[in-house]
Amino acid sequence: MDCAGVEQADITFVQTLMAASRSCAARDLPFALTGMSDVVASAFHRAGVTP
Repeated sequence: MDCAGVEQADITFVQTLMAASRSCAARDLPFALTGMSDVVASAFHRAGVTP
């Protein structure tokens, strides 16, 4: 998922991406975050999650 254009992100954003990641993993499907903007990196940091 390309996150380069994300201008706002909060814990719900992080939770949604984590759920998508788990869902893909359960189905042996690839999931990757690209274009990690500072906003997205900050949201993950605040949530205590490593992207």
